[in-house]
Amino acid sequence: MHERELKDLISLGEGQSVEFKRSLSDDFSREISAFANSLGGKILIGVDDYGSVVGVEHHNPAKAKIQNSARSLEPPVRVQVESVGKVLVVTVPQSEDCPHASSGRFYLREGATCQQMTRKQIQEYFFREGLLLFDTMINPDFKVMR
Repeated sequence: MHERELKDLISLGEGQSVEFKRSLSDDFSREISAFANSLGGKILIGVDDYGSVVGVEHHNPAKAKIQNSARSLEPPVRVQVESVGKVLVVTVPQSEDCPHASSGRFYLREGATCQQMTRKQIQEYFFREGLLLFDTMINPDFKVMR
């Protein structure tokens, strides 16, 4: 990505596929999880919520932390991290190996936010992704006749 593309992306603001992060947080893996479980997207580190570039001071240690966060997911996610000027651009693909959990919790990208999935959403997600098969589900209405 070139700096002009980055500026254009920032000018569009946060949304379903773009997140601004002033700096790396300890719970960064949940952001990766949410994007991978949704449509994928880009996380711009070194950009505040208002779209101002504040930058990242030390790129290499930050890149290592990002990759560690992606590998800590269950299952791990492959992300691309690139430096564009002072900003780190993390590209998270829409995963074919969903759902991904961060610290045992599942997240989705909803609009411009990362939301923890409810129990019902998790069940629906597993069913929709073919991870819960109809013929292995328990029928709560079934009564054994004796």
